[in-house]
Amino acid sequence: MRLFFRRLWARIVFQYQTRRDVVERGVSAVGLAALSQVLYQARPAYPSDWLPFILIALFCAALYNTTLGYFLAVALAMWPLWTLSPYLASLFLAVAVLAQSPILRRLPWTLLITATPMLAWNLISGIGPLMAGMTLGPGGGFWVGALSALWLKVAGGMAGHSTGLLALHQQPIFFNAISARYTGQNSLDTLKLIVEPFNTGRSSLLLLDVLQVLLWGLAGALVGWLRRQLWAERRPWLNLIVSLLAGALLIWFSIFALPIWLQLGPLALLWSDPWLSLGILAAALIAGATYAARYILNRPARRSKMRILPVKFQPSSVGGAESDPASQTVTANPSISNDKDDDVIMLELD
Repeated sequence: MRLFFRRLWARIVFQYQTRRDVVERGVSAVGLAALSQVLYQARPAYPSDWLPFILIALFCAALYNTTLGYFLAVALAMWPLWTLSPYLASLFLAVAVLAQSPILRRLPWTLLITATPMLAWNLISGIGPLMAGMTLGPGGGFWVGALSALWLKVAGGMAGHSTGLLALHQQPIFFNAISARYTGQNSLDTLKLIVEPFNTGRSSLLLLDVLQVLLWGLAGALVGWLRRQLWAERRPWLNLIVSLLAGALLIWFSIFALPIWLQLGPLALLWSDPWLSLGILAAALIAGATYAARYILNRPARRSKMRILPVKFQPSSVGGAESDPASQTVTANPSISNDKDDDVIMLELD
């Protein structure tokens, strides 16, 4: 049984390493289909009996070619967004087309950033910056972390919520609230509604928004920087734990301690939501488990050990070789003796 599971694991590792591009396209395809499903349910613009066909077609297109699946998802998202607000749909199309090059290069991370509002409601929004720091390094970790926090604030503000990260983790962002605020608005009013949550007239709240975005970016950069230290090669698993805990602590500080430091909340804010603190720790555990699984899959599978019996070479005697066949052994290089005989004959001729 142990040999069976070892061979099965070796087969899985072999299939992953030889078809890694298919696995990466599959991850992007699942992400595109999942986010599209959320949009279609929140803003039902297509017939319900067509949704399975649309999602399967989108998944197959993204699995075949990531660029094809991306533009198909953008095209399919235009109609639900257009029924919500033509100006929001135009803004979405402009961002999707103009930023297509960096988006397609990092499509899984773009999808993870887009899913941040849903992850925040499940208290695990810190997965993005922590995983990006381990995988992409300090630069990629900073951008994924900063954009995750910024998009969470923008989405919450569009729904009419406060832009503080603590409040955005405690209440869901409903699409109906966004629809109620943006339906029937012109282009100028649409832009005003997007910026309005950040224009409260209190500079301390704006400073809180800026610092929270920067701290989420620094959390991802800190994880990436710690992972590139020299001692990470000697103690990789200890470095992994330290990096994730440092990044998670910085995210926790930006949510709970930073408002207290800016005198925007009481000291009791530190223990006001223990479930969110556990969620940040759970995000670190999920990010670490995902990275460890990917690390193990990238390693070559161990081969089964084979016993190799050494061959003993013994000098053979002329009399013993003729009388006892069992004592005969194979000489290491029989051509050597022939060469010596030839040399002796040549000397006698000379």
